[in-house]
Amino acid sequence: NILRQMEQFIDSVKGTPHLPLVKTREPNFYLEKAPARGIHHIHQIPVNFAAKAVSSVYYCHSHFASLRVMARLLTSEYLHPQIREKGGAYGSGLSLSPSGVLGFFSYRDPNSTATFDIFDKASSWVKQDTFTEQDIEEAKLGVFQRIDAPIPPGAKGMNKFLNGIDDLLLQMHRAALMSVTRSDILEVSDEYL
Repeated sequence: NILRQMEQFIDSVKGTPHLPLVKTREPNFYLEKAPARGIHHIHQIPVNFAAKAVSSVYYCHSHFASLRVMARLLTSEYLHPQIREKGGAYGSGLSLSPSGVLGFFSYRDPNSTATFDIFDKASSWVKQDTFTEQDIEEAKLGVFQRIDAPIPPGAKGMNKFLNGIDDLLLQMHRAALMSVTRSDILEVSDEYL
């Protein structure tokens, strides 16, 4: 209904667009019509942003906790030094959504094309196995800092409403996070990156 109303609005505006409009919101656009390597969106903003998404597993899967620790480890020990400190971007990282989307990102990035090469080398960095046990513990603490952050009153219950994650699932996830090992991180990196 919203898309139909938006199309009616766009059709009511006088003039003709200079570039053909591509409907990237069609349900199967990215599966059927998009190029295999990705899409480059051009916006009238003076900075670059880079993103790459990789599908993995959902929240209740046994690999999810290991992926979450790996994402935090990659963010702090690999992506931040390479993209922020060396490349000059304002920020970068790897996030993991409850639905299992691993999302690499950078923002205000003067070297966004080189950033994609860094994203692609993330698996190689993990395979080198140069991170320490302290790095793993700090990654776990970073994940706990995020999941146990205070919840504003207006957001209480949203995790259950939006993602189906209740207190029991969250407690099981905490226990799984505590048991993540180096070999778990190496395994999920090899499997999903």
